Amino acid sequence: GQVASVTYTVAVLQWNSGTSMNWFIEVHLAAKLSAFLGYPVQLNCTEANEMDLQTTIEAGRADFIFAAGSQMACFETLYDYSPMVSLIVRGLGPKLAGALVVKADDDRMQSLADIKDKIVVAGDFWGLPTYQLQASVAAAAGVNVIQDAKQVHFTSVLPEFGRPGPIDVLLSGQADVAFTADVLLYEHPRLAELRLLNIHPLSVTPEHPFPASTELSLQPIFSALPTVPYHVVSAMTNALLSLNLSDPFVAVRTPSLIGGFIPAVSHATLRSLMYEQGLIRFNRVVSAPTDPAQSQQSAGPAVSRRKGWECFNRDEDLYDWIRCPEGFVKPPRYRVDSQCAQQGLSCLPHSKGCVCQPCIQASDVTIRALTSLGASKRISMDVCSKGELCGETEQRREIEFEVVDNVLRDGANLTFNVRDAENYWVTGIATYLGNYTYRFAWSVSQRGGAIMEIFVDNERAENSPVWVMVHPRPCSGRFKEPSEEGECVCVRNAVKLPNGRCADIIEVVLPVVAVVVCLLFCALVWHYHRKIKRNKAQLWLIDSSRIIFSDPPEILGWGAYGEVVKAVYQGTDVAIKRRRPPQDRDLSRRGSQESLSGSPYAGTRSRLRSGNTGGRFSLSMGNTATRSTRMPLPLPPNGSRSHGNSPKVAGTSLAISTTAVQSS
Repeated sequence: GQVASVTYTVAVLQWNSGTSMNWFIEVHLAAKLSAFLGYPVQLNCTEANEMDLQTTIEAGRADFIFAAGSQMACFETLYDYSPMVSLIVRGLGPKLAGALVVKADDDRMQSLADIKDKIVVAGDFWGLPTYQLQASVAAAAGVNVIQDAKQVHFTSVLPEFGRPGPIDVLLSGQADVAFTADVLLYEHPRLAELRLLNIHPLSVTPEHPFPASTELSLQPIFSALPTVPYHVVSAMTNALLSLNLSDPFVAVRTPSLIGGFIPAVSHATLRSLMYEQGLIRFNRVVSAPTDPAQSQQSAGPAVSRRKGWECFNRDEDLYDWIRCPEGFVKPPRYRVDSQCAQQGLSCLPHSKGCVCQPCIQASDVTIRALTSLGASKRISMDVCSKGELCGETEQRREIEFEVVDNVLRDGANLTFNVRDAENYWVTGIATYLGNYTYRFAWSVSQRGGAIMEIFVDNERAENSPVWVMVHPRPCSGRFKEPSEEGECVCVRNAVKLPNGRCADIIEVVLPVVAVVVCLLFCALVWHYHRKIKRNKAQLWLIDSSRIIFSDPPEILGWGAYGEVVKAVYQGTDVAIKRRRPPQDRDLSRRGSQESLSGSPYAGTRSRLRSGNTGGRFSLSMGNTATRSTRMPLPLPPNGSRSHGNSPKVAGTSLAISTTAVQSS
C-alpha cells in the first residue's frame, strides 16, 4: 500500500545572508529525500539564533540540525550526535579560519606582539572564528589578548540589532585590530583597505585557497538526532551530497554561502581546542536540560545530556569567560567593571561588553569566599584583594573561605584570625585539602566590619588582611531585633510575652490601664453614692454622748407608752421621749402613780453614760424638724409613773419642743 507522508523538523542556525533556508530545505531538499526513501517526506525548517538553538534541541522540537562546527562539536559531546555532512562555503571549501585584520595603511601593526596596549574589537567572545581561534594563535606567540591589549570590545559577528561588525568598527577608527571569520573578510566590500596581521602557514590548502591568520576549523555541519531511524539518516546524507547547486533556479533561492556538501570531516581537533578554551567542560552537577513548559509543545521526547558534560552557556556574561594568564588572577566583578572608566575608556555603543586589562598580579596566596549572602555554596571566581571587601555574612551565620598557596610550600601551617579594631573575635587553623589548597569557616555574634588576617607559617600573607561585613541577623516576628551578641530580643518600647513573642508596650499596657481605670472609676462612683447616702442619714442621727441629763433627770411627762425627759443637747434644752417596755405599760394600766421627785432616779447621769439601761427615745428641738434615734435611758421604778403632772402633748408623737419645755 501507499506509505503516508512522514514529517521531520530541521533546526537551522539563522543565517545573516538575507536569504532564508526555508525554500532550500522544505522544497528542494525534501524532494531529494522523498526520492531516496521512495515515499513522500515533508521537512519543516525552523531557523533559530545561537541563543535558542540549544533550547530547541533539548526540548525535542527538531530531528535534524544544521549549525556551525563549534556548536556541532558541543552537541556531539552533550548528546552523542553523529555528523552527516559538512558544508562547503562557496569559494572557501569545507573549513574556515579566523582573521586578525588591520588597516592596510597602519604601519604600527606588523606582528602579533604589536597587539599589546592596542584596542581590539572582536565578535562573540565564545565564537571560535571570531575570537577564540585568534586568541589561541596570539597566546602561542606570547601575547594574552585579554590582558595585554589596552581594551577589548565584543560586538556582533555581523552587523545586527544596531551593532556594527568588527570590520566596520576597525574602519571607523575606533579600534586598531579586528578579530573576524575569514569568510566575512573576503566578502567585505572594502576589502582593499584591509590586510591580515598574521598569516598562518596551514591556512592555505587546495580546498581553502585564501590565506588566514589561524589554522582551519570546520564549517557548519548537518547532523541528525540519535532518535532518527538509520535508513532515514542514510537517505538524508545521500540527498545532501547529490544536491546540484549550480542550477541557476536553485542557486538564486539558496543562501550565497552554501556551495555544496561533502562527507562529514572529523572535528576531534576542534573539540580539543574548545576544551582547552573552556567552551566544553566537565562538571559534576548538570542543570536540568529542558523547560517543562517547552517540553509540552515539543514534537518529540526531550533529549537528555551526557552526564557531567556541559558546553558554553551563552547566558553567562563576559566576566565569567575571562581567562587570566599564569601568574594573574581575576579580581572581583566590580573591579573589572570599573577598570575601563578608571583609564578614561568606555565601551562601544550597543556592544556586548568590553574589558581593560582585567587580571591582576597573583599574590603568595589567593583568597576566595566560597559562601556569602545570597549565594549558593559554590566556589566563587572573585579573588579577594588586600584591604578590600572579601565577603558578607550575618551574625552567627557561617562563612567559608578557600586559600590557595601560590608559592607551593609543602607542609605549610595556615592560620587565620578575625577581629575588629580592638578585640580578637575568632582564631583558627585552616584544613588542608591537597594541591596546596586550604579551607576554613567561621561565624561571629558581633556585627559590623570584621578584619580577617591570613598567616602562613606565622607570617602574614601579602594580600592580607581583607575585611568581611557582618550584617545584623534577621529576626522573625514583630518587634524583634538582633542584639550586639546576635540574640533576637524585643525592641525598645516592647515587652516579651510568656510565649516568647514580643509586643508593643502600648498594646500590652493600654488594656491593663483601661481595666484599672474602669475599676477605679466604678469604686469612686460607689464611694460617692455611699457618702451621699451617709451624709443624708447623718442629718437624722444624734450622738448620744452629747446629750446631758440633770441628776436626777427631770421628768416632763409620761403616757401609756412612754415618758418625756428634759435634757441638754449641744447647749439647747431638749425634750426626750422614751418608749416604755411592755411590763411598764401593764403597770400603768393598773393606774399606779408615784412622785418622780424622789430618789429612784439617783445616779441616772452615770447610767445614761455607761449604757447600762435600755430603751428608745425621741428628741425635739422646738421649731426644728424632729430627730429620732435609739439610746439608753434610765427606767423609773416599776409602778412609779404619774400621768397627772404630764404637760399637754399634741398628737401621739410625744415630742416636746424647746419652747414647750421652757413654758412648762
